[in-house]
Amino acid sequence: LLTMAGGKLTTAPSFARDALRHVARKLGGKAAAAAQQQRPLREAPSGFAALYGPRGREVLAAMEAEPGMMRPLAAGCPAKRGQVVYAIQREHAATLGDILLRRTGAAFDINYQRSWAEAAADIAAGELGWGQAERNRALAEYETELARTLLRA
Repeated sequence: LLTMAGGKLTTAPSFARDALRHVARKLGGKAAAAAQQQRPLREAPSGFAALYGPRGREVLAAMEAEPGMMRPLAAGCPAKRGQVVYAIQREHAATLGDILLRRTGAAFDINYQRSWAEAAADIAAGELGWGQAERNRALAEYETELARTLLRA
């Protein structure tokens, strides 16, 4: 029995490849060549294709169309500023949890820092028309959701 939990629809192909490789390894065989194929997005940030799947080129093009969107969200953060904007504009993300947990996955990074949420909140405030009070409330709600979602030391 193999159980895989988590993930989202855009990562289903990579989940399927991982499952196939694991099962093949357990059965002493090799995964099918087609399942081992990766079609990397040229010039894309690391892990980009796995995160966005076939929509990766669309996301990358949207990010490249605006100056500064390929810059990191914050120091040390693997997510890019444009991913936050894309999540809000094209994927209808409405909360910081939507952005950092369910769209970019940045909250799951082992090096996660609260400054990443602060930076995402600043961008979201501009995109969603939040005032300072709404931004602060969004951060507080995100921290509560993050605590429920992840076990942090």
